[in-house]
Amino acid sequence: MLNEMITLQTTTDHRLIAQMNEEVQQLHMRLHPEVFKPYDKSSIEPALEKMMTNPDCYAFVAKLGEIPVGYLVMMVKRIPESAFTFARESLYIDQIGVLNDHRKTGVGSLLLEKAEQFAKELGITGIELDHWTTNTVAATYFRSKGFGLYREQLSKQIN
Repeated sequence: MLNEMITLQTTTDHRLIAQMNEEVQQLHMRLHPEVFKPYDKSSIEPALEKMMTNPDCYAFVAKLGEIPVGYLVMMVKRIPESAFTFARESLYIDQIGVLNDHRKTGVGSLLLEKAEQFAKELGITGIELDHWTTNTVAATYFRSKGFGLYREQLSKQIN
């Protein structure tokens, strides 16, 4: 099985994540050109560098041998107690991607398993992620991995 040859490594290499982000960014731009900009390495690299300097940010890269084939960027999300809600924290998957040529090989599953393992190591019991409603492939995949809808965000365009 291919995923037995995949290794997961922690990384702080924002340039590598930015490079691998190109396919995801281009997909998002195709789905929502009114929201997402075309992939621009010169702006994405510093944005990821800033994100990854946050001590609550963790990134992993999946490699097939020495070839990067997927990535995972997560943030510990802390919500303080308020008059309305209890304090809570979760591990938020900000970005996850598997390069097109390596999809349906188990790489995504390994990355999500890593997120679960990492949350447990941090003593966090919940993992969150989101996707655009129009990305039905992501919706189907994440639901098949046990993620379920728990909150809906609605929008209305005003002309």
